[in-house]
Amino acid sequence: MHSHALGLEIGWFFDEHIYQTELRQLFESGAGYVAHELLIAPGETAVELPWLAENCALERFGADFFLAHRQKDGSIRREPLKAWNGLLFRGPRSPEQDLGLGRLEKFLRLDGYEHGHTLIHDYPFGWKTFVETHLDDYHVDYCHPGLSGFLDCGELEVAEGPWWSWQAAPAKQGRFSAPGPWEEWARLAESFGGEREIGGLWLCYYPGLMVERYPFALAVSQAIPTGVESCRNVVELYFPQRLMKTDLPILAKRAYLETLKEDEAICAAIHAGRRALWKEGRSEEGPYQEPLESGLRHFHDFLRQEVGRTAQSENEIARKGRKI
Repeated sequence: MHSHALGLEIGWFFDEHIYQTELRQLFESGAGYVAHELLIAPGETAVELPWLAENCALERFGADFFLAHRQKDGSIRREPLKAWNGLLFRGPRSPEQDLGLGRLEKFLRLDGYEHGHTLIHDYPFGWKTFVETHLDDYHVDYCHPGLSGFLDCGELEVAEGPWWSWQAAPAKQGRFSAPGPWEEWARLAESFGGEREIGGLWLCYYPGLMVERYPFALAVSQAIPTGVESCRNVVELYFPQRLMKTDLPILAKRAYLETLKEDEAICAAIHAGRRALWKEGRSEEGPYQEPLESGLRHFHDFLRQEVGRTAQSENEIARKGRKI
């Protein structure tokens, strides 16, 4: 994959033609994430998925999972799903072939875990802006006082594949600079023993699936495009069964929501700035700050390769702004 020195041109975030190409090339032709198999509670065989546009539910028959589509005539069409470390996918791509994560893959296994919360938010900015903020570690120390008190992004470890990138940061030792839910969660998790070595691990499986692992918690987050300048974020939170009746799930949810709210403000500001440039017919791209923005660079390179080579006149469209 050819690597570029500068970020994406402005048209990538506003041009309808590029957006439609992304839907076809990435979301319809990729490994479409559905849900984690633990979303179905113990003893149950199905669960509704209200965030999907289709009228469907996730079903389990033995070890097999299906997406059940309710037809207009009352019948049900069952679509078999592919499983990888508990994550369930539809679509033509194979996550088993795409994701070779090596030693870090063990941290995605959730033996003894169960579903705790599902969070759904709709945003007035595009799906790429959301994913960019997830992949950009440069802003963590400046914009996330809670998260940056827990993780040391100065010791960031990065790995990449054609359709994914992985980032890992160790937990900081010592006191938090800012009290709040992250400190409360971290101290409670530490009292249970184990998993402190996990720190924070972030997998992004393109186009829009993000899996985040922290001590005694896993978040599966997906960015779902709903328009050129809008998206939906669905987050599933999972915790150890033995800790479900403690304060840990509540504190983890509060900490996660704190960071999510901070990311929302960042995304909104970035989108507003880009939109102003687009209306003025200008495009400004800056260099990447390595290694903290290596995930961002890899994501942009992926988009250029998988979408840019397909979109007709992509180079011309993406480089110019348009007054709207």
